[in-house]
Amino acid sequence: MYLKLKNPTSQQYQLFKSFCLGSEIPWFYGLSTDTDENAKKGHMHSPYIGHSFIGRPEHCGYSNVESPFIDRVVPVMREIIDYNELPYLKKYIFLRAAVNCTWPNQGVQLSQPHVDHNIPHYNFIVYFTGDGETFIEKDSVSSCSINDEDVIAHSPKPNDAILFSGRHYMKLPSKDRRIILVATLIPIDNDGLDKFGVEGYWEQFKY
Repeated sequence: MYLKLKNPTSQQYQLFKSFCLGSEIPWFYGLSTDTDENAKKGHMHSPYIGHSFIGRPEHCGYSNVESPFIDRVVPVMREIIDYNELPYLKKYIFLRAAVNCTWPNQGVQLSQPHVDHNIPHYNFIVYFTGDGETFIEKDSVSSCSINDEDVIAHSPKPNDAILFSGRHYMKLPSKDRRIILVATLIPIDNDGLDKFGVEGYWEQFKY
């Protein structure tokens, strides 16, 4: 599943983008979370700097706020998603959210294919810069070649927003830093339960 979203690029969005591209946001160094068992030939464990707003539930058993700037990011994410009026995302909760930055590398250009969680979920990406493709596998047995017909490639422009599901990976930028807002989410019904069948998941966390 892959969908390019409309981004209204409101004043609220522009202010948040400027915050993420400026010097105010704290950055933290990290490495790819993929293990060597999942490594694919021609792909690498890419280093990055990032700022986590909502921490992964795998880290402590539930999604948790990790940033004092949480009130800046959630309205922006909701604004873009709700603007597109997707029938399957009338109500939803975020599982994680972060801004990540990568940079050119003379070696291997592709990150390791991965999924963000071991339960069904949607991925949401907003590109603040316009370099560094995202590749989405149509199925789990793809060869992960960038020319493979089983892979969807999104070549971003600044302010692009996409929604997708499935295993994915990215290409490092060729000229400048690649800064993106990344999030994952699941739909919920009127009772607050998720529609993907993950029993009792994150009812306490309804950003």
